[in-house]
Amino acid sequence: MWERFRRFSALERPAQALFLRAVVVLPLVALSLRWCGFRATQSSLKLLLSDSHPEHNQSLVSKDAALAARLGSEDQAREHCAKALRAAEHRASPREVALTELTLGELEQGWRRPDAARTLLETARTRFQELHMAWHAAESERLLQIR
Repeated sequence: MWERFRRFSALERPAQALFLRAVVVLPLVALSLRWCGFRATQSSLKLLLSDSHPEHNQSLVSKDAALAARLGSEDQAREHCAKALRAAEHRASPREVALTELTLGELEQGWRRPDAARTLLETARTRFQELHMAWHAAESERLLQIR
């Protein structure tokens, strides 16, 4: 039992919150499915779990930034990255900060700003190494090798 508690305590705050939310919501969903049926449960969950602040969904914001960059809108891409960074800082998630820095560093390379890209990618690589995210650290390193 102590081992499970230790592993839970080692999680980042957002992961702990997500786990506790699942512990509460999943049994309620099971009961709702049994008593109310699929459609009623589905509509209730949409209302209950909707994300009213899309800027707090880091992965979605990073995807929006990449799409805006592909469409040639540097200003929109920067705005999406700024939202992603604010959301990551709000959540106190070094993982999300590093992922956003990686995305922004890659975008800066595409915009032909090697100095800004290098700074972001080096910072992201360091964070990924601290978080033991080997694939992302290697990806940061690969992007740093591109001139």
